[in-house]
Amino acid sequence: MKSNPEKKAAAGKRSQSVSVVLDSKLRYLAEIGARKHRRSLSNYIEWAIEASFKKNVSREHHTDVNNDESSASWLDQLWDAYESDRFVKLAFNSPGLLTNEELVLWKLIRANNFLWAEFIFRSPDMIDRKWIESDEHFHYERLREYWDTFKAVARGEADLSTLPTLPTTDSNHELLNKSVEGQIAKQKALGDHTSVISVRLSPKLRYFTELAARKHRRSVSNYIEWAVADSFQDVDLGGLPETPNHIGIVTLADKSNYLWDVYESDRFVKLASDYPGLLTHEEQILWNIICSTNLLWREHEDSDNITPLTNYMAPDTYFIYERLREHWDKFKAVAKGEAELTALPGWTHGRGVPKKNHDTPDQIDE
Repeated sequence: MKSNPEKKAAAGKRSQSVSVVLDSKLRYLAEIGARKHRRSLSNYIEWAIEASFKKNVSREHHTDVNNDESSASWLDQLWDAYESDRFVKLAFNSPGLLTNEELVLWKLIRANNFLWAEFIFRSPDMIDRKWIESDEHFHYERLREYWDTFKAVARGEADLSTLPTLPTTDSNHELLNKSVEGQIAKQKALGDHTSVISVRLSPKLRYFTELAARKHRRSVSNYIEWAVADSFQDVDLGGLPETPNHIGIVTLADKSNYLWDVYESDRFVKLASDYPGLLTHEEQILWNIICSTNLLWREHEDSDNITPLTNYMAPDTYFIYERLREHWDKFKAVAKGEAELTALPGWTHGRGVPKKNHDTPDQIDE
């Protein structure tokens, strides 16, 4: 049978579907990039692929290293004979290189007061025992001793109670441990969660993608994943004024480590506080409820009122992440209209917002 040239020509114009596997962090950041560009996720990925063709980037991973000398210094900082020491140094210096499973482990380490030097934090209504999260104040020798235990707990193979802790009366610390335990349970159930996305490419774009993948010695799927991550450098989030040392451009790549978190509630607060213009209508409703819930905020020392987050106030200073993690599903249900406001912690009938109890500042009324 003779071939039909017209059929061949028509078939050559059809787009082709390519399935791409993205991990949780890459998927989330790609969604932010898509919102900023007012594109669908699939269309954003297609744009990222095309943009990658215009660049001559030979690096395998994005780092802050610009030359061979600083690269060697950076590698020297990360190496240590102890696996536990290497992990902590990597988490401190390049958190963007951590896998989702390693991020859960790092959360577990950060939440454990046995591993950190402590100091007293005073605010107008409470005195908290906090710990300093810095390389100089970390007890490396303690983590070495319990390294296998920490890894087992992070994988969901051991109970949180098997970890060493110091006595504390800080209820926020207890909430933090509880939320970490919940995240470990989710991690055990889901594994290192990835998403499969189907992207339709024109024959021309598919062909150039295959050529670029060959050049980078990658599979087509892996090349698309790399192109999506690389595209974050071209997503201008704005938000900073120009200074002699800064041109005022903040990219999604610059903020990627900050905006991502293994906790859905944490990354929502970070996105909402820094880039409220990227929220959907439903997310704006949820954010308004969160901003109106005084139990989630620390009081400003110069005011009797709860201080709302602004772009110049760090969320870590005024927002109590641990409380939102514990009640995250309740807040989402209220925002979607599936539950009443009275389901929120600390709700008082007849008042517009939940109020904070000044006699017991760290207690949440159920």
